[in-house]
Amino acid sequence: MRTDKRKVICCDALVQLRRIEPVKAIITSLPDASEVKCHFPAYPQWFSGAVRNVFDSVTKDGVAIFYQGDRRYRGRLLSKANLICNGAQSKGFHLLWHKIVLRNHPGKINLYRPTYLHLMAFSPSLKAGRPTPDVIDHSKTIYQNGMGINAAVFAIRFAADATRTNVIYDPFCGRGTVLAVANALGLESVGFDISTEQCALARKLRIQIPQN
Repeated sequence: MRTDKRKVICCDALVQLRRIEPVKAIITSLPDASEVKCHFPAYPQWFSGAVRNVFDSVTKDGVAIFYQGDRRYRGRLLSKANLICNGAQSKGFHLLWHKIVLRNHPGKINLYRPTYLHLMAFSPSLKAGRPTPDVIDHSKTIYQNGMGINAAVFAIRFAADATRTNVIYDPFCGRGTVLAVANALGLESVGFDISTEQCALARKLRIQIPQN
């Protein structure tokens, strides 16, 4: 992979998104409460504002794809999927598809977070296209809470085909799974992250995608 196919900027993603021109494809996982040092009762408001910021940064013929897990908090479930859908509606985006990504085998129990994640695509104008599986295996991840490589491949291929873009943006890129998978699929990628350590790792990450 040529190094000029990937750009990683160490910055506050929400500030940077307001500075750039809208783009055609954003694929991201918004950080959890502990990662943004936000006390949990206030976190849903922060999350909702960040979601709206992402939608504001996508063109009318573009797509925003979120990979998020719900969280349990004091006996209640925080549905990030619901917060994202509310943000989409407020910004005139419609849901193209909603995939369930299995974090573990059916029947497993986790006391802190559900054993599934959401992979959700939104656009103001695009269509969902051909039918695809509703449930995706989590597969290998680069780190514990990172995006599964299967999910990243699925999301990036859809975004590239639907928008005809050759650049994938991830404003909360972490260690760079989305960026590296995009490069492995022949696309350019741009990532933002506030952590200098994460940015350094994101610049170096290489992933090989098995050829079908």
